[in-house]
Amino acid sequence: MKKTALLIISLIIISMPLFAQNWQYFPKTNVWEVFINEENAEFNNGLTIADEMYPDDEAIILRYYPSSNDLGNTDAQNVIDQYQIDAFPSAYFNSNLTIKGTKAHLQDGNPFNALIEKHLYDAAPMIIHNLAFNTQTNTVTCFLRDAEDSNLMTGLTLQYIVVENNVSGVNNVVRRIASDEVNFNSDGDILQFNKVVNLEQSWNVDNIKIIALVRNADNQIIQAASTEPIPFNKLRLVANEPCYAVSAEEFYELPYIAVMNTAFDADAIINFTINIEQVYNHQNWMITYCDPSNCFMGASEHTMSAGQFLIFHPSVMPNSQGSTLFNFIVTTDEMPELRIPFNFLTPSADILVIDDDGIKDTETAYIDGLDGIGMTYAIADMNVFKLDDFDFSGYTNIIWNMHNPYTLVENSIIPLLDAHVSEGANLYLAGTSAGWAMTNENSIFKNEATESFYNNVVGAQVQGVLDTNAYSVSGVASTAGDGFNLTYTQSPAEYTQIEPEYLNIDASARPIFVSNSQIVGLSKDYMFGKIIYTTFSIEGMDWQSSNSLYKKWLTRVMYELGNETSTDEIIKPLHNSLKITAYPNPFNQSTQIKIDSQDNTANIEIFNVKGQKVYQKIITINNGVADHIWNAQDAPSGIYFIKVNSDNQTQVKKVLNFK
Repeated sequence: MKKTALLIISLIIISMPLFAQNWQYFPKTNVWEVFINEENAEFNNGLTIADEMYPDDEAIILRYYPSSNDLGNTDAQNVIDQYQIDAFPSAYFNSNLTIKGTKAHLQDGNPFNALIEKHLYDAAPMIIHNLAFNTQTNTVTCFLRDAEDSNLMTGLTLQYIVVENNVSGVNNVVRRIASDEVNFNSDGDILQFNKVVNLEQSWNVDNIKIIALVRNADNQIIQAASTEPIPFNKLRLVANEPCYAVSAEEFYELPYIAVMNTAFDADAIINFTINIEQVYNHQNWMITYCDPSNCFMGASEHTMSAGQFLIFHPSVMPNSQGSTLFNFIVTTDEMPELRIPFNFLTPSADILVIDDDGIKDTETAYIDGLDGIGMTYAIADMNVFKLDDFDFSGYTNIIWNMHNPYTLVENSIIPLLDAHVSEGANLYLAGTSAGWAMTNENSIFKNEATESFYNNVVGAQVQGVLDTNAYSVSGVASTAGDGFNLTYTQSPAEYTQIEPEYLNIDASARPIFVSNSQIVGLSKDYMFGKIIYTTFSIEGMDWQSSNSLYKKWLTRVMYELGNETSTDEIIKPLHNSLKITAYPNPFNQSTQIKIDSQDNTANIEIFNVKGQKVYQKIITINNGVADHIWNAQDAPSGIYFIKVNSDNQTQVKKVLNFK
């Protein structure tokens, strides 16, 4: 294919307001590439919702059909072959496979929207601007600019994609693809491209738009643009670094973000206001924000001309264990309010909540339940957070709300979580599709580690999806679920979209919730830790009472996992409870193990950090209490785990022996 790119030296366009500042990065436009051979109602509905929520300078959707489909063509088939698509429908986000096959959760668009929202503020190393299409000459024109980031970009491909809307009621259909090679000659270079793309007479030119994509040598999409009209004066919020942090510092400065005016070809001046919106926050925590010269406690006003940007960074002053989620907000008269979320956690708390429900608001349900039970908690909102190499050691209890089968959590955390629980931590896993995400062949999250974790650590296997006539869940007598009878709040149609799973469980697990005699909740001991798993999530249930039952259930979970809470609303399971303490801890020579249990005997086992048993004793319990002294004179210094079994219950206490 003959190249028609025309390189123009920067002096020709030096008068453009683009040169008002040296841009080291630019706002990124995200791209969903979806591959379809026949229409699927759930998939289409989710795509439509996502398409309507975001303008084309934030997220673009492209639909590729194979040659065998009436909407297909050779160019689209070539992309399908290049990606080696083996399942329809499939969806790639910024060239990364994210959705394979269909599941009911796609219906409301959350899996699509959640990823767009998570990457809405990403930075790109170049930008496409002034993209235009002359329908008289069929000529596409655009400028590409490399960021002034000391990273000269070469070996790129610029694709011109002809897209038609309203084709048999379908939008974003890829009709034709042309391309040019792109090599910037110097850092910050600007190139102009002209390309003639031929249209067919059967296409409605009024429904045609051009999408420009830049791919690197690995076929990754690094930037995109569209001829779809967007607001003339356009501000974007851009984060070149993650908008989350974990720190024990008393004053923590989060990374800078940029407020960027991408109206490069205009002399517009925009007045805007900045403020902080607290989604949830500790009462005694303070949040401020600063530019390079000044700091602000409340709303502040600023002015920006076209092609300029300003930078700000928020700061958090935590005065206790926990977390905060807040939005940095920009308000102008010309456009909708912009907000970029920040999530800050302390490195330790009694409970870590992994909130992985897409863009649904689960925080309120969990906060209602956790407030007032006397335990500190930190929430990692997966719309903001990434758990790569996360240090779980400061959190004894993990609540993982896994309502989204297309989970935003990286599967690399599974070995870390496995190790953390095996060493004595507790996990409450809640969600309608955890089993599908961890074990189904169409799940991108699934690998050998996730499948082993679900089957062997959690002790569950998915048997199927609950019948649509089953709308209630009952607690099993003498378990952590005893006393709870729950009803789904969703209507029957919405209920079928949620697809709660029912389980087969291994011999070491105990059922705690059932629905029409099908197991939907379990409790299990794993090594030195404990696990509770329910295939429903608390925000999706009508507890037939006030929200205080959220607190009662989460209090029950914490009690079952061996925690003490300060609430007086504990509904204790009917089976005998087991508690152990060790004093002193740390200790020298010996420690006294106190056991509270209504059973007659208890089996004490003590292990070193290598998992080797160094001591075992069966003792008698009188009147619910027993004391036993472990003489560790011959045991070397180090960490030990005291494991006590009584009445089919297990408690583990970590102790330190020093000499």
